[in-house]
Amino acid sequence: MNTMFNGFDMDRTMLRIFTAASDISDEQTETHRYPCYGGNGMRGHVEEYNQEGEYSLIGRQGALSGNVQFAKGQFKNTEHALLVTPIIEMNSIWLNQLLVNLDLKRYQTGAAQPGLSVKNLQEIQIIMVPLAEQNAFANFFELVDKSKTAVQKALDKTRYVLE
Repeated sequence: MNTMFNGFDMDRTMLRIFTAASDISDEQTETHRYPCYGGNGMRGHVEEYNQEGEYSLIGRQGALSGNVQFAKGQFKNTEHALLVTPIIEMNSIWLNQLLVNLDLKRYQTGAAQPGLSVKNLQEIQIIMVPLAEQNAFANFFELVDKSKTAVQKALDKTRYVLE
């Protein structure tokens, strides 16, 4: 039953709004299909997603704040990771690598519980290159990434055969 007050849905509890650690599965299962990203990267898998697309995520709390992850497809983004949403057209892979290379960890503040301020991040100067060059870089990056994956698989297979 929905309890309404002045047009607001009052039938909500914290449990129905936030993802608890117990809701995150280490393994991907039929019910926990969606990757879940927190401030330190991928935490596991959850039942529901809240984002869809290709995004850079910046960890904003904890010792690893400033780390940059790339999320693609349907995923859950927690409050400890900033979802980078450009307001101009940019290649998402190029943007992600730009952010990785900015070494955002150096902008941490706080000693006991380091974190990143959105205000501080907004002041960082970045280089802008034409979209065509961003796309060319992204295509090259994807080829290199596929090559690295193929080499790693070959190494793993070789180790398995030698053991």
